[in-house]
Amino acid sequence: MTLPPTPPTGMCATIPTGKRKGQNPSVARIYRALAEHAKREAYPEAVEQARDGALHGGRRGPAPRPVR
Repeated sequence: MTLPPTPPTGMCATIPTGKRKGQNPSVARIYRALAEHAKREAYPEAVEQARDGALHGGRRGPAPRPVR
């Protein structure tokens, strides 16, 4: 009995950072990544504008909460 060939180690999808580092991504995460890639390919000018806004003092994250 022979085993089917295994893919090269570079072909395996693993999460590089975060809470699930080293684990396989879920189907939903793969779908979101593919959708994000397709959006970037379809609208490269929007990606550049967002990057320029972030580099030139664009706001990051939610506004700070007021002190009570």
